[in-house]
Amino acid sequence: MRIVFAFVLLCLFANSVKAEIVLAVSNATTGPAGELGKDLNRGAELYFSEHATTPIRLDKKDDGYEPSLAMQNTIEHVNNGHQLLFNYVGTPTTKSIINFAYAKDLTLITPYTGAEFLRTPSASHVFNLRASYRQEAQLQAKYFVETLKLNKIAIVIQADDFGLAFEKHFVNALSNYGLKPKFISRFQRNTSDMSKLAAKVNSADI
Repeated sequence: MRIVFAFVLLCLFANSVKAEIVLAVSNATTGPAGELGKDLNRGAELYFSEHATTPIRLDKKDDGYEPSLAMQNTIEHVNNGHQLLFNYVGTPTTKSIINFAYAKDLTLITPYTGAEFLRTPSASHVFNLRASYRQEAQLQAKYFVETLKLNKIAIVIQADDFGLAFEKHFVNALSNYGLKPKFISRFQRNTSDMSKLAAKVNSADI
């Protein structure tokens, strides 16, 4: 409810200034994560086209799920006069721009990440829709242990800020059941070669 109300206020404010609301987007539309960014953008545009009373346009830039490109895109958005950031995808990409966003007094709307740094009292310009990684990890652990009755669980996670954040919360969630991961293995962001990880999982005692 908070995010919907806040977004309505932002739209009303923008409507009083200009006839079109522009939301500045940086997410992956190419590479292994490309379909995620495309789907988020399509869904938003479809929703706005059917429900928005004021025209809303997405100024979309592809960052390939890479932090340096997300930062470059955000600087370009600011140089183009945009102040509403929208549909950013990923913990590492969002983390790369958050201090810049605070310094420039930008608003970050519905970032697609469950990172805790976007949920602190200081993150007053961030309006989250997705659940936090802590909430997701608790529900996943509950489902694995209480519903599926599993007691041998491994973690295969991305080797970046996203992986480190989610791993911490999932390990904590398992500890509530007296469990530890059988093993933890990581893979490089944007890689498409999972053969070594697959071999490790197949040979593990899980």
